[in-house]
Amino acid sequence: MSRSYFWAPFAVSGLALFAEPAAAQSASTPDCDLPAGNYVMVFTVKQSCEKFVSTTQEDFAEKLNAIIDLKTPLAINYTNVTPAGINVRFNGVEGTLRFVDATRTLTVNIPDIGYTKTFTGFDRFESIQLFWDELATTDLLERINRQQAASSPTSPITGVGGLIPTIVSQEFNQNFTDSATSIAAPKATAASGANINLIGASLLYGSFTTKDENGLESDVKVKTLPLSYTFRNDIDPRRQLALNAYITQVDISGASLTSGGGGVSYRFPMTDNWTVVPSARLSSLKSDDLATDAGAYAASVTSVYVWQAGKFNVAMGNMLSYNSSVKLGSGQYASDPGITNTSLRNGLLFSQPVRLGGKRLSMEYSVVDTRFVSGTKPYVDNYQEVGVTVGTNKDAFSSRSFVRGGVTFVNGRGNRGFTLNIGYWF
Repeated sequence: MSRSYFWAPFAVSGLALFAEPAAAQSASTPDCDLPAGNYVMVFTVKQSCEKFVSTTQEDFAEKLNAIIDLKTPLAINYTNVTPAGINVRFNGVEGTLRFVDATRTLTVNIPDIGYTKTFTGFDRFESIQLFWDELATTDLLERINRQQAASSPTSPITGVGGLIPTIVSQEFNQNFTDSATSIAAPKATAASGANINLIGASLLYGSFTTKDENGLESDVKVKTLPLSYTFRNDIDPRRQLALNAYITQVDISGASLTSGGGGVSYRFPMTDNWTVVPSARLSSLKSDDLATDAGAYAASVTSVYVWQAGKFNVAMGNMLSYNSSVKLGSGQYASDPGITNTSLRNGLLFSQPVRLGGKRLSMEYSVVDTRFVSGTKPYVDNYQEVGVTVGTNKDAFSSRSFVRGGVTFVNGRGNRGFTLNIGYWF
């Protein structure tokens, strides 16, 4: 059998670049627990162990291949006939790989997904390759990705900055918080020139700290560029067809992922104060670092109700969204992990006029609650946001441009942080 690296195609050329492993742990030092990190392993021989930490799955696979192929020397005494055990954590999913006695048979056990299987190759290295082949040709990777959604706040599909939470956030922002009609008081007639369409561009930067049930922390940085084009009806500018797209780049403690997608929505005025906005979106995600290549779609409906309360304009937004993963790519990691869920996102927006530097502006204060209420429940199953922005007034009947910027603080299960945002509509 030829020696291939399904998860580490450049492993041979990269072996010399490995950092030195942590010092071996002897029997008198009982600390052979998994160390902090999303991709880690503890290699145990008899009563001694060594720990390895990787930021990406590719580096993780390269290190494991190199150890089994005796390309990376260990401080502990390992040979290709030594009984050995390897405890691993693969972005929230833990398992064991074991060579019993002097055999070349590898036993893999992943309890969280009910997976146990043995692999016997020409030697131990080939047995490891048979396991990588299993990931490439069966639904094992999909099952791992589905378990990550339930156990890891950094799941690329459902974690912080992940595909589905980003879709849900983009839908709500487009239909409520970023809308030109979300806060402006209704008017009986449109002003001249109100039918001019709107182009929107925003930039968001988020910084978060996540923590799983074992106390493992990760730093997550999220950069998002949303774009939109809104067609306003000539007769009633509150009737709006919006086309939107976004691209997001996420860094999870050194591992990167990129996602992007597009959507469409239409705003139906039901009364002077109430509008309903159905929308749909299709997005995709790719990350070699996280062994994930998947897509997702969402269909949602948002209700927006506005009213006057003293000096404040108030808007209430309520969104129900159905979200589902789907296979879109054809690469080695392309899969559909079978994640489907329903989410609720509800918020209040308060606006008041202010004067800053002699200019008439408006301050907006928002509180938003997001919950995944049915289907595949992610580890970060709810989070709350409190935000403040300042800028020019948003009005469905105005032909003028508007700009807003501010900050939003986020807190939820296993997640806390903030997002800075600035947007311009013209």
